[in-house]
Amino acid sequence: MSENDMVSIWVEIHGHLNPVQQALARAMSDVSEAAYFAGWMDGTEYGVWRLLYDGGTWGMADAVTLASELDAVRSAFAVADCWIVWDNDADGQEAVPLDQWERRYAEWTERR
Repeated sequence: MSENDMVSIWVEIHGHLNPVQQALARAMSDVSEAAYFAGWMDGTEYGVWRLLYDGGTWGMADAVTLASELDAVRSAFAVADCWIVWDNDADGQEAVPLDQWERRYAEWTERR
């Protein structure tokens, strides 16, 4: 895949996010890449949140080995004041207000 193809895919997935939200999405994607060698593994929004607040492992990494990536997520998250989720209907990422995200996360943990 050429660099131009990669840029086109990035714009398609992230085009509707503002620059602050894009920074958070990139930071979360970096965690996914480190844990699974995938830019946005299915469930990244849940795995990254769990690592931030509960620690533990996700994929092939843990909160200790991902400390620098998680610090980048924390920094971006503090500025963005939202969480990024994958929206299957839009086939891309969506910024979700924190109150809505926290409800989604609580429902997800109850189903697990």
